[in-house]
Amino acid sequence: MTDIDDVLPAQTLKVPHMENSLASTPYYESRVDYAAIVLPVLIWIIAMIVVNPTGNFPLEDDWSYSLAVRHLVETGEFRPHGWTSMSLLGETLWGALFALPAGFSFFALRVSTLVAGALGLAGFATLLQQAGCESRKTVLATIVLGFNPIYFVLAATFMTDVAFTATCIFSALFFWRYLHKRHTGLLVVASLFALWSVSIRQLGLFLPLAMLLTLFAERRKQPRAILVAVGAVLASVALLKGLSVWLDLRHATPPVYLDKVPLMNMILPPGPITAAAIEHRLGVASWFIRAAFEQLGWALFPLLAWRLPALAREYLRYPWGKLVLLGATLGGAAWIVAQTSTHHLMPFNTWTTIHASGVGPIWQWDAKYGLDVAPLPSWFWLFVTCAGMAGAVILLLDLALVAAGIVASHRARRADATTSLHIFLLLATCIYLAPCVLIAFYDRYMLPVVFPLIALVVLGHPAANSTRLGARGSEPAARPWITLLVQALGVFTLVITSVFAVAGTHDYLAWNRAKWMLIDTLLQRGVPVDKIDGGYEFNGLYLYYPAFDVSAPHLTSWWVRDPQYVIQFMPRPGYREIDSADAHGWLPPLQTRIVTLQRETP
Repeated sequence: MTDIDDVLPAQTLKVPHMENSLASTPYYESRVDYAAIVLPVLIWIIAMIVVNPTGNFPLEDDWSYSLAVRHLVETGEFRPHGWTSMSLLGETLWGALFALPAGFSFFALRVSTLVAGALGLAGFATLLQQAGCESRKTVLATIVLGFNPIYFVLAATFMTDVAFTATCIFSALFFWRYLHKRHTGLLVVASLFALWSVSIRQLGLFLPLAMLLTLFAERRKQPRAILVAVGAVLASVALLKGLSVWLDLRHATPPVYLDKVPLMNMILPPGPITAAAIEHRLGVASWFIRAAFEQLGWALFPLLAWRLPALAREYLRYPWGKLVLLGATLGGAAWIVAQTSTHHLMPFNTWTTIHASGVGPIWQWDAKYGLDVAPLPSWFWLFVTCAGMAGAVILLLDLALVAAGIVASHRARRADATTSLHIFLLLATCIYLAPCVLIAFYDRYMLPVVFPLIALVVLGHPAANSTRLGARGSEPAARPWITLLVQALGVFTLVITSVFAVAGTHDYLAWNRAKWMLIDTLLQRGVPVDKIDGGYEFNGLYLYYPAFDVSAPHLTSWWVRDPQYVIQFMPRPGYREIDSADAHGWLPPLQTRIVTLQRETP
């Protein structure tokens, strides 16, 4: 690999010192600080123990995935449940490793995700350290990822999101090691982790595609590496197709398994392609894009706030920098005013893991009508919305400099691993986000791109000859009180977001324990399961049938035909309360009451 100093004069590589920049030391000057890897993971584990993720009951969609694990453990056959639309094989095998020792249980599968979550954080911290990130920034960045509310709460379930993110992280880690070492074996390992990601979710294809395009983008092409990357892409496609064919031959294909037709219909509904239909879809896609960047802006805001003073100085080094900063400031302010004045605040109310009352979706019958847990104070969501939109603007500014640095590196004929890593992270983000913002927005689907974006922010921009970008001399540093103010805002956002994640997860688990205690009481009394509406998870676990039309309006909840007993939060006309349980929480209103209702005889 050509050394930078052999390509450019030493003086052109000197970048003005940035006291608060998140730019990092190059790999060849760094040493791995194992304390920076262990510390954030240990903090995360302690927080999860405090939350107490115990309980032998399903959460969210994981009842469906858990049934696939139970079937594999009991019969040795992989047979995804009918409510499964993803590849799921890797998740099922991973869960089976934890279900085999003591037998199947929902808690054992929850432990499997907790282990995957901890390993993912350790892998991410290792990636940052090996890429030259300073120790304190490694700790901060890993905490930002681990205490992301979606990452934290889903780590206490058997949902696929955290395990999928963890395998993506390890694929990126070994791909980085390949970029530095240029040992083909490391690229093979990175490809295997990418294949594992694909076996959990189809969207894992973004990893081998990003690797392949990164290798093509390098000035010095390496045919053997490109061949391995092409093989990884083809193997991923073959895995998905082969899995689908194998299940078809065994008559084990779920109704919605790997079904692309509904997804295409979401992009453009069936029927005549009219200008009105295209305009409508573009409007929906623009909303998805705004929602995605608001969520990502909130997730990264603590790091972006620390980055902001140095980012502004970098822009001010260019003749057009002041104009860009002014436009971004005015545009961001107008966006914030427009959103907040019309009360379009986060969180987003459709298919969300984060909701107005906390974290973890609430799928009881009365939740459909907004009669569930009281929402958190409006000031909290106002703050989150402002942080999300401000973070989105700063993130776009930062990514623009990353792209400019990559272009400058190629013009300067640099051939270093750091530039290739930035290309990979940027490509991975774009490839993954494209279908997510064009098809549908799900807040938890944003999780896999949080880690590459964090890495792009904390690793700094590819070192390039700034004079070739039209840069001027360095600008004076921002006033100390301004720097301290934005840094304090970043710390405050990290603290309040982490508290929200931990307390919200605690409350989510607490009221679910209370709900399942009421369900167990009914079952012990001999009430048939088909007479109980226990909410989405219970109904799916015991009552699922494929013919149920989830899009049609229903007077009853999911898959329930005769709801003689209903478990929910509020009273219901025509029903009388026969039992109740209180769940003590850490977020307002600090206590949630769950009731069992029995239908009154006419």
